[in-house]
Amino acid sequence: MSNTRSPSSRRAGGDSRRWHHRVLAGSAVVALAVGGTVIAATASTERHAASQLQSVTAGPYRGMLANSKAVSLYVLSAESAGKLHCTAALCLKAWPPLLVRSATKSVSLGKGVKGRTGFLRRSSTMKQVTFNGYPVYRFSGDTGARQSNGEGIVADGGTWTLASASATTTVSTPVKPKALLLSVGASPYVNVLGTAGSLSLYALSNESAGKLHCTGACLPIWPPLVVPTAITSVSLGAGVKGTIGFVTRTASSKQVTFNGFPVYVYSGDGGPGQSSGEGIVADGGTWELVSAAATTTGTTQIPPAAPNPTTTTTYHY
Repeated sequence: MSNTRSPSSRRAGGDSRRWHHRVLAGSAVVALAVGGTVIAATASTERHAASQLQSVTAGPYRGMLANSKAVSLYVLSAESAGKLHCTAALCLKAWPPLLVRSATKSVSLGKGVKGRTGFLRRSSTMKQVTFNGYPVYRFSGDTGARQSNGEGIVADGGTWTLASASATTTVSTPVKPKALLLSVGASPYVNVLGTAGSLSLYALSNESAGKLHCTGACLPIWPPLVVPTAITSVSLGAGVKGTIGFVTRTASSKQVTFNGFPVYVYSGDGGPGQSSGEGIVADGGTWELVSAAATTTGTTQIPPAAPNPTTTTTYHY
């Protein structure tokens, strides 16, 4: 194979930390990468003497409902009629409700917030803010403003989604999760499995049975596509036909698998539509792009377009 990459792989390794942060910032689900904490030990309530709802951009989503600190707010599909399902201590720790004191009569609305607000009693002294009939919450896995790590999590009898700040009806309030996996072009390849940010995804040949070989020093070069452990399904774009699964990476995250292969992005790809990781021999196997249309393990990896067996790719971790 004609790719002697000792210099470039050293470059990729040297820049891996910066690239890893850039990759993870591009996707709502990928942001909780290796080492991230999903269910943080936070207070189970959020209190504002004078709450303000505002419209913000949260990750790849525009016009999302947020609290006065620009922290994204979520709704649970099972609570559309205002009947509470998130009542257990574990749920309240993961999804702290937006609470105000019982004496509060109204909340102020920022530009772009058009829905109907209300309240639902939570205790003798506190009540929860509702939006178009939905009780609203933040997600403990969002560690700062304008994040969307809770989008699409299936739990607590329904699906947690961001809320559209401009929605004026119950039906239009939940925001449909963007597809996590897409079919993208990665010159000269077509129908390649890609992330929500159109970054190419790769599989390692010796991981076809789901047994992880890319660990330790491999991970900064090949960042895995991970989601919070609470997620039980992911959204797929048109043309993505394979079987989705998961393999545990940490106590709080799991890696997405495609037809049994754990999938990764490559730190040497400078952005969407690239394929510079194709055919690299390392980590006990061969890294190849993933075919979005593949439905079997044997057809999942895309062979290099112009292989040359005279040389092999090497890494220096």
